Amino acid sequence: PIIPPSIRDAPKTFAITHELLENGVFVTPVIAPAVPGDETLIRVALMATHTHEQIDIAVDKIYKAFKKFQVL
Repeated sequence: PIIPPSIRDAPKTFAITHELLENGVFVTPVIAPAVPGDETLIRVALMATHTHEQIDIAVDKIYKAFKKFQVL
């Protein structure tokens, strides 16, 4: 499996989740105390009702947001 990088920046994590929400992708930020203080993540939840096309679109938007905020 592909493991996304830690973002390691809470404000950037919130900015990415906001950017994605505005683009129709709902993800949640994971910050301390759920992860160590120097780590942050974005949690993605998939459901059986998501289509392959929806997943591909979401992955593309996540990739673009990560590039925009220099996470990748």
